[in-house]
Parts: sequence; structure tokens; C-alpha cells
Amino acid sequence: MCKFYRDWHVKSDGLHGIFLHDPVSFVAVVRPELFTYKKGVVRVETQGICVGHTLMDQGLKKWNTSNPWTDYSPVSVAWTVDIEGVLNYVREVLMKP
Repeated sequence: MCKFYRDWHVKSDGLHGIFLHDPVSFVAVVRPELFTYKKGVVRVETQGICVGHTLMDQGLKKWNTSNPWTDYSPVSVAWTVDIEGVLNYVREVLMKP
């Protein structure tokens, strides 16, 4: 599985390694202190040139009328990460006997 994943990243991105999306999501749940969070409404563009792009309204603009963000609930989004802390925790968990 890892070889397939690694080979895909080399072919598609020229990256000799793999992204750790799933382990990082797990670490965010069990070690939230390794992250900072921002709250806002998140939407994903479903059409046009930006299809698939994730957008977030952090509430910095005060809207006077209904807008594309109206009627959506804010969520917490991991904004920064202690990279060394996450990598150390993943190594620690994977190396346990």
C-alpha cells in the first residue's frame, strides 16, 4: 500500500514521499494541543475554474445582506500545526511494541 501511494506521489507531483493526511487527522483528535484552530464557515466550490477549492469565511467581513455564506454553520479548522510534535507522536505510536 505504501509503495503504491509513494509511487503515485512521485508520478503525479514529483514528490519522493507520502502525505500523512489520515495520521495527522487522528493526531488532531488525540493531541489537539499540537494544532491551532480558526472558526469559520467552510464551503467547497463545485463549478467553474475553482472547482474543488475549499473556501473559508472567517467572519472578518460584516455582511449586510444574505450571501453565499448565509445559513451555514461555522466549524473549527486546524490552522497551524506543530510539525515536529506531530511527527514525533506518529513515530512514537508506530514504534510501540
